[in-house]
Amino acid sequence: ARPGLRAEFVSFRRVRELQLTNSAETHELRRWPVGSAAADHQQALLDEVLNEGYRELIVAIDAALEAEEPAAAFDWYVHQFAAHQARRRALAEQMASELTMTVDAELQRDLRTKTATLLERAQTAGAIRTDISPADTSMLFAGIAQITAIVGGDQAVRDRYVAVLLDGLRPAAANALPGKPLRYRDLDRLKARQARTR
Repeated sequence: ARPGLRAEFVSFRRVRELQLTNSAETHELRRWPVGSAAADHQQALLDEVLNEGYRELIVAIDAALEAEEPAAAFDWYVHQFAAHQARRRALAEQMASELTMTVDAELQRDLRTKTATLLERAQTAGAIRTDISPADTSMLFAGIAQITAIVGGDQAVRDRYVAVLLDGLRPAAANALPGKPLRYRDLDRLKARQARTR
């Protein structure tokens, strides 16, 4: 982000309110003029919305990593992640077809590293099956994001499918999975290929 942009973002209440399920503020951003410096400014603000979301997730996963019980910490974080997706899904739904949002590489690396640590702790504790990789969890979280796009703010429905996801990650009575665990570079390659087809 450009110098001073983060400060502007924090004080810019219309953009800040994009965290809410209501998409009215997102619609207002879409009415900004494009094809000029205004479009660049709009893009930068949207990127900062995404990066702020990553910062919130890092705060949550730091709290999970400080917990003494790895299994409970992993479950708690997955629920926090799903709730985060629900708060910010309106922005992704509204903007995905028109603008590409770019996450800060350092924030992404930090979240991925901590996700790997959280998962490893839960696997070592015997709470999560060991044939699942951190990148696999990213794909599963993407599925939860799709569910929140459908159910919106209905927490009971969202929690139901988060519980199904978590049950599928338990080692008890787990069936062998086809293929190999996904790596982050595999995930990045899949995303890049999808972007080229748009």
